[in-house]
Amino acid sequence: MKLIPAHQDDYLKNFRTAIVSENKIKIMNSPVINFDNQLKVDRKLGGGHNIRIPEQRLIKYSNCYLVGANSIIKDGKFYYRYSETGAHDLNRIANNFGNYTNDATEIFIADGAYQIDSKRLESPKYIKGKYLLITPDERDNWGIWLLVALPSIIFYIQNKKMFDGLVCYQNSEWMHAFIRSFGIEDEEILNHDIQKVYFFENLTVLSKEIRNLAVTDFEKH
Repeated sequence: MKLIPAHQDDYLKNFRTAIVSENKIKIMNSPVINFDNQLKVDRKLGGGHNIRIPEQRLIKYSNCYLVGANSIIKDGKFYYRYSETGAHDLNRIANNFGNYTNDATEIFIADGAYQIDSKRLESPKYIKGKYLLITPDERDNWGIWLLVALPSIIFYIQNKKMFDGLVCYQNSEWMHAFIRSFGIEDEEILNHDIQKVYFFENLTVLSKEIRNLAVTDFEKH
């Protein structure tokens, strides 16, 4: 099965009238999102900087496949947690077929196209209901857990009525302990086996345009 990276407009089609800001949902009557020029000016301390602070957005997918940690396939299009770099992430994953960076997706390049074996998608684990994906894209990286999983967990706790549970990779005891430390019970967690393919009725991702781990000069002091 050939895959194409989803365009920004494709992400917008799955965007559902909510921008997540400071862990709160801001309801928009008519969501018009500009994925370009997302620049915010930091306070003028120590000279001030123009710093890009990506907004978090609630992206909802219906009737979609989840392969690997964060790769979503819907209608032959590839979506990723970071919408602006999705095409780059697909290329990185496909070019690393057979190793850790392939992210257990088994996506590869053949005949000049991104592909996945259709047989992998024939017998997925079907998940009914509404779930929030919190598995970090670097699942064993503590820093990415703080960047991705922590805000997602907080959002889940504050908006439990929106979901039937959360989806999370927890292959180490510290991961399980981290999630449970927030009062989340085992029955709320769908243990994410990244070697398997899932088909979700409804899957939500707390998405950003980019993964921004850069430290500004001001933050260094």
